[in-house]
Amino acid sequence: MYSLLKKSLKKTFSILFGFQLLLILILGILIFVLYKNQGNLAKSRDNQYASYQLADQLRQSSDDLTRMVRTYVATGNPEFEREYWAVLDIRNGKIPRPDDYDNIYWDFVSATGQKPRADGTAVSLYDLMVKEGFTEEELNKLSLAKKNSDGLVRAETVAMNAMKRLFVSVLTVCCASPVR
Repeated sequence: MYSLLKKSLKKTFSILFGFQLLLILILGILIFVLYKNQGNLAKSRDNQYASYQLADQLRQSSDDLTRMVRTYVATGNPEFEREYWAVLDIRNGKIPRPDDYDNIYWDFVSATGQKPRADGTAVSLYDLMVKEGFTEEELNKLSLAKKNSDGLVRAETVAMNAMKRLFVSVLTVCCASPVR
């Protein structure tokens, strides 16, 4: 009887030990999956923040353009017109984009007359958005926002030309692209 109980106890402990090993293995797999998901979450968060910064650059460039044209019209200082066209050229990838362009930039340029940071490469904001992996729907909405901003460029160009006593017909303003 004692030997039967000993065998039964040994078998029970072996089963429990095997079950514990199985639980440890499952726990290890779950920890690995959790770690992997944490990495994916961090990548997703970084991507979302980078996307936000790029979309915000479109808003900021539109704000900068409005501020530059208003200041130019109010003061007649040609430096603000030059900065206005530089903002557009950077946004469109015609001239190099300054490093850390998403931080304060034009306020320093306007105040000191000097660039606060070195220039990077010439790349349009749209190309940066494509490279970042914006969806087609997001790109379409941002293209519409850019188109609306570019529509303001026409009106702002008329205002800057009026400062120089250069006037164009209403038909040209409505239907033509801006003239520098």
